[in-house]
Amino acid sequence: MARSWTRLHEHLGAQPGPLTFEMVKQAADDHLAESDDLDWKGTGRACGRA
Repeated sequence: MARSWTRLHEHLGAQPGPLTFEMVKQAADDHLAESDDLDWKGTGRACGRA
């Protein structure tokens, strides 16, 4: 079952609902740190990191 509220929602002040690419990009641009419930899985340009 997909989660409707995540650490990204909390960071962005967003209501529960589907994640969007824009939400993930904003969290990455904000350098949101990993935590017990957030694990960035990638590196490189596709993830906004050079």
